[in-house]
Amino acid sequence: MMNLDELTLEILAERALFEFDSKILVKWAVDVLKLGHESESLIILAGLDFDLTVEREKYFFRSLDELGLSINQSERELIEKYALLIAKRAIANEINIENAFEKILRLARETGYD
Repeated sequence: MMNLDELTLEILAERALFEFDSKILVKWAVDVLKLGHESESLIILAGLDFDLTVEREKYFFRSLDELGLSINQSERELIEKYALLIAKRAIANEINIENAFEKILRLARETGYD
């Protein structure tokens, strides 16, 4: 399982770069709770299965603040860190190589990244 920083990086990258289903914010909250982290907003977010995106995002950003996570990164930094995370997960056999390749290809296509 990924650590808190990796889980958060994945969410921030996917939110910034691709079409985004806010239900993954709820999954992120549940995964972070499983890692042993807690905050009031995180617990609330974990239960927002049927709420609107705006509500989920409000508690997501509150959770980030309560957990002391910094999200001040340039888009280039975010892209590079996300690509490295995908590669790391593929090398560790957490995702298969085909899935990793598809994610990197999609990342390059969506960003026009060379």
